[in-house]
Amino acid sequence: MCFSTTVLRARLNAVPDDCSIFMLFVGVAFSLWRSVFLIEAVRDKWPDITTGAEKFLKFLVEDNAMTYDREKICRDWTVGFFLNNARYRLYRVREKMKGIEDTGAFKRLEEQRKTGIDNNTVQQHWDTVYCAQYEALYQFLKGRAMFHENMFLQPSGAQPALPAKGPRARRSVRR
Repeated sequence: MCFSTTVLRARLNAVPDDCSIFMLFVGVAFSLWRSVFLIEAVRDKWPDITTGAEKFLKFLVEDNAMTYDREKICRDWTVGFFLNNARYRLYRVREKMKGIEDTGAFKRLEEQRKTGIDNNTVQQHWDTVYCAQYEALYQFLKGRAMFHENMFLQPSGAQPALPAKGPRARRSVRR
């Protein structure tokens, strides 16, 4: 049985901790959505990242607003902001969800916690966060009998794959 948003909302509101976890998932989804349009960013030089941060703050202070076009101008910084926001939210999800399985995606996410995001390409970081979100949301809904099995199949029927690792997968930031 697939739940409507009204039923989902009622069930989440009945359990504040579940509602809190679900709102963290919403924040992760938003950050992944914003960052996917900035995925061509290359975060391999600190001067480019700090220049992006300076431009972002300048735009924000001057106009008290941020648009996609301006986020794209500052993409070396903004993509990192959105991906780190998603990552930190997933760390909190993991803390709040008792008994979450230690999946491959969460192991990779833990590696990123230790090393930071600069040792991977933006695409690899995005893929890792996406897979961890997918697996955690699946466990969350399944544990609460709030999903239908077909909700979590990709259009092709395949499950998301973790990003590749290896020499080409690693990129260090020049300091």
